[in-house]
Amino acid sequence: MSRVVSLDYETYFTKKEYSVSKMGNWRYTHDTEFDPYLLSAYDGEETWVGNPVDFNWESVQGDLIIAHNAGFDRSVTERLAELGSIPPYMASQNWQCTANMTAFLADERSLRGAIKVLEHRNLSKEAREEMNGIHWRDLSPEKQKRMLDYAAGDVHECHGLWTKYSPQWPEFEQELSRLTMNQCSRGVRINVPLLEEYIQVLQEVIFTLEQSLP
Repeated sequence: MSRVVSLDYETYFTKKEYSVSKMGNWRYTHDTEFDPYLLSAYDGEETWVGNPVDFNWESVQGDLIIAHNAGFDRSVTERLAELGSIPPYMASQNWQCTANMTAFLADERSLRGAIKVLEHRNLSKEAREEMNGIHWRDLSPEKQKRMLDYAAGDVHECHGLWTKYSPQWPEFEQELSRLTMNQCSRGVRINVPLLEEYIQVLQEVIFTLEQSLP
């Protein structure tokens, strides 16, 4: 039986321009600003935090990978595999999302909200919020240590939620979660020849309209 391993990335972002909420997973991970500077991993016993390229990816091959908002963490992993920074088999790893689980159980998707509702505790996200527009290389050793501790805490919380509450998550809902993430990862099917035909038609229409302007 495979282990359950919780993974979580910390990536460079700016609230006003370069953010997942504004760009979506694909555009965000394919932008020139993309910088996944920190990975945390926890299997219920051991914790690892550091640069993703330094992680022993072979150690989690075949395990169930969980993450809170796993669609994002999976997209980061797929992009790193595409770039050759991590082994290619990680792009097809088995993933599950604890945010989908807590949305079903408690109507809360955020990790902070889920911990508040289900565990009756307050979870601080201050360390991450302070990383707005700041690269890892620009942090002092003290602030790097703070981010390492923060990342380890989040990955522990995610694993704890899964361990405690996943038995209450119906298998039907888990399968729906998996199928939804797979579909989002694959994207929308497009009839490329027909799309190219429509682009050509639209270009001709635009040209005709522009020529008709006085």
